[in-house]
Amino acid sequence: MTTIETAAASPASSLVLVASWAADLPEVRGLINGYVDWLAVAADTDPATVQPTLSSELATLDSCYAPPTDRMVGVRVGDEMVGTAGVHVRAHEVIELKRVYRRSSARGRNLGRRLVEAAIREAERLGGRRLILETSTAVMPAAYRIYLGCGFRPIPSYGHMDVECVIGMELTLGGLSAARSYRGGSPRVPDPTSGVGALAGCRGPDLFRGLRPPAPLSAGCSRAG
Repeated sequence: MTTIETAAASPASSLVLVASWAADLPEVRGLINGYVDWLAVAADTDPATVQPTLSSELATLDSCYAPPTDRMVGVRVGDEMVGTAGVHVRAHEVIELKRVYRRSSARGRNLGRRLVEAAIREAERLGGRRLILETSTAVMPAAYRIYLGCGFRPIPSYGHMDVECVIGMELTLGGLSAARSYRGGSPRVPDPTSGVGALAGCRGPDLFRGLRPPAPLSAGCSRAG
């Protein structure tokens, strides 16, 4: 594994790293299965139904986020991996951020933000120019705020998730330094339930005016081009 950063030493110190695919795959698989279980409860539905590519991803997980083309960022607290963020090349210079998840026991420690920032750096190292993702402002409001705080902007969804209030988001890579200005305080980002952050009816027309969705992407973990 490659260490990206460490927290100050403490009984609950954490370590953000790029997963060593052979050694860390069992823990990564366990966390992604944990994400699936969480989504089933949070969205009150079958995750395989709302994310059509999920079954094929789980079936090919041993190669889905494998280097040298892709990355899986993880965070450890002590000896346990408690969070993941997948970095997956979808097309030329287009990278997708997927499976950002941390165990409930590891929440409230800013680990989600650190995972996303580490994933952004890995996407830049892979040569990406655009980092895209899909999220739900209803099911995943905390994640939505993290993405906004890291510089992502809303774009139309591109079809991988079928849950309430799904949007796409995009970051032009190279902008992490601006997002870091928020360190030491909470970022001022739109509230997903009001104003510009609200997707009135989940799809407020003003939010997406002038924006185009990404080019169609291939399903699962297959790559275009």
